[in-house]
Formats: sequence, structure tokens, C-alpha cells
Amino acid sequence: MEDSAPSSATPVGVDEFRALMEDAGAGAAIAPTLRVFLTNAEEQIGLLAEAVGTRNGPEIESVAHAMKSGSRTIFARELGDRLEDLEMAARSGRLPSFDPLFQKVLEESKVVTTFLTGYLSS
Repeated sequence: MEDSAPSSATPVGVDEFRALMEDAGAGAAIAPTLRVFLTNAEEQIGLLAEAVGTRNGPEIESVAHAMKSGSRTIFARELGDRLEDLEMAARSGRLPSFDPLFQKVLEESKVVTTFLTGYLSS
């Protein structure tokens, strides 16, 4: 698991994400990209819940990996780390760890989505 310290106390490094996007000449895409993340996160959490419920390791691994990539893109480090934990458990077939790891993902996902919803509405 990557252990990178966040640059602020927020669950998403919006300042870092903004700088990255502006440096790439894509400043206008910041809010739309964050909205897409919110939409995708809701869908991916549903897919993860279903896969965890059925103990479908390959599906857990695939969805956790995709969501981890999106999380790290927007500098949601803690969520990305929790998703990586779940992805690795699925990859290694550690079935008993699926439920507690998914609960951590679910909790952090709620923190991130609540933060982003507020950020985008301000």
C-alpha cells in the first residue's frame, strides 16, 4: 500500500488537483471531472457491495482498482489507500477480510463524496 501524506486535512487534495489540471491546460475541466468522479463513485460502490456480498474476488479486484485510480487522480489519498487494501485482498483471495475492508472503503467514500458535494456547490 502506498502511504502518502495528504497536503491538507481535507479528504481530497483539491488544490493539488487544480494545479495539476491547470498545468495541463485543463482548468475548465476541474468541476466536470469532480462531478464525473462523484457519479462513478456511487456506481462503483454499488458494484463493490454486490461483489463483496457474493465473494466475487475478480470483480472486487477490478472495481476497486478502477475506483482507486479515480481516487488517486483527484488526490483522495485515504480512499485510494483503502481501495488498494481491498484490491490486494481480492487479488490474494483473502475472503474473510472483504467485509471489514469494504466497510472502510464505504466510510471513506462517504467522507470524500460529502466533501466533494459541498465543494462543488460552493
